Amino acid sequence: MKVGFTTIEVEDLEASVAFYTEVLCLKEVKRFSPYPELKFVFLQGEGGGIIQLAKNSNDLKEATTGTYALKAVGIEVENLKGIVSSLKENNVEFLGELIETPAGIKMLFIKDPNGVTIELIEGFEI
Repeated sequence: MKVGFTTIEVEDLEASVAFYTEVLCLKEVKRFSPYPELKFVFLQGEGGGIIQLAKNSNDLKEATTGTYALKAVGIEVENLKGIVSSLKENNVEFLGELIETPAGIKMLFIKDPNGVTIELIEGFEI
């Protein structure tokens, strides 16, 4: 079984697309709307992982599940220390300081425009 993508429900679709493409440098690969109230944008990273941003303006949408349903989206980066200044310039919210483990793994937790936690991680392979 292959995991296709992770979906994040967003309040402001275009602000979210700008964050993921301009700040985190993901590439928009597909955009479609199965009906007028529902819009999807698919973003892909270098390794092929995909995030789907979903905007549902239908009054009958499901209730927001909150942060307990989605803990974090992990994004692998090559030079975490090198992008910290860019994140600060873009007023990205940091959830603590850069973490460096004795094994050389570096992690930084940030928030996207929707309050979703993003874990930027360097030196970690599955």
